[in-house]
Amino acid sequence: MQLQPADLALDHLTVVDAAPVDLIELAHGAGFRAIGLFLHAMKELPLMPPFDLVADRQMRGTVRERAEQLGVGIDIAYPFSLGGSGDLRDFEPAMECAAELGAAFLNLLIFDRDEARRADRLAQFATLAAGFGLTPLIEFYPQSAVASLTDAVALLENLPEPGLAALNVDLLHLYRSGGTSEQVRALPQEMLAYAQICDGPLQRERSEWAVEAGSARQLPGDGAFDLAGFLDALPQPCRVSVEVPDDQACKDGLAKQLRAGRAMEATRRFCGLC
Repeated sequence: MQLQPADLALDHLTVVDAAPVDLIELAHGAGFRAIGLFLHAMKELPLMPPFDLVADRQMRGTVRERAEQLGVGIDIAYPFSLGGSGDLRDFEPAMECAAELGAAFLNLLIFDRDEARRADRLAQFATLAAGFGLTPLIEFYPQSAVASLTDAVALLENLPEPGLAALNVDLLHLYRSGGTSEQVRALPQEMLAYAQICDGPLQRERSEWAVEAGSARQLPGDGAFDLAGFLDALPQPCRVSVEVPDDQACKDGLAKQLRAGRAMEATRRFCGLC
C-alpha cells in the first residue's frame, strides 16, 4: 500500500489526555483524515479525562457537529470487549452512540477462552452491530483469547456469514505475537479492513507487553519494526491509524498539539512524504 497523509487517522491513545472535541481539533490541526475515538473514559487509562458519550447525548451532539464542521471522520469506536458471559444487548447503547457519531467500525477485543462460545457470541455481537450499520473489527492481542493473527483469521472463517466482521491488524501486536507481514499479505483483501502503526524494539520482555501496548510505543521510524514491509503488505485501499501512546511524554508536559503533530510528521518522514 502506498500510504498518503490523507489516508491516516489519529488514534485516541496517541493523545490519551484529549477529550473528544479536543481530539477532533488536534487531528484536524495535524492533518489527519479521521480519528479512533473512545466513547467513554476507562479506569485503565488514568490520563484520559472523564467523559461519557454514551450517557451524555448533548456532548455526543457537540462531538458530531464539530467533526462535521472540520471534516474529520470517525473510523473506529472503542472500547468494546467480549467476554464469556453477559447480555449482548447491553452493548446496544454504545453501538447506537457509535452509529450516531458516524463511526465505521467497532474495535473488539475478545477475552472468552471457550472456543465454541467465543465464535457464537462473536456472531451474535456482529449481527447486533449490523443492525446499527456497524462492522466489528477483531483486534488480536497477545494478552487476550484471540492472541494472534492466526487465531483471528480462524475465528472470522467460522462466522456463519462472510463480512459480518473483519480484522484490525495492529503492527505492535503482530510483532509481539510472532506474526509476519507475509501473513498479512496473504489475507483475503476483504478480511483486512484496518491497520494501526507504531514502532518499537524487535524484542521486549513479555511482562512489559501490556504497558508497552497501552502507554509506551515509539513513533514510526524510531524503532526496529519493518514498517515499510507491513505497509507494503496492506491491501489498497486500507484505513490506517497512528497509535503511539506515550504516557511519559504526557506526564513530562509535552503539549497535546505537539504529540499529535509529531505522530503525523514522523509518519510523513518515514514514508518520504515531507
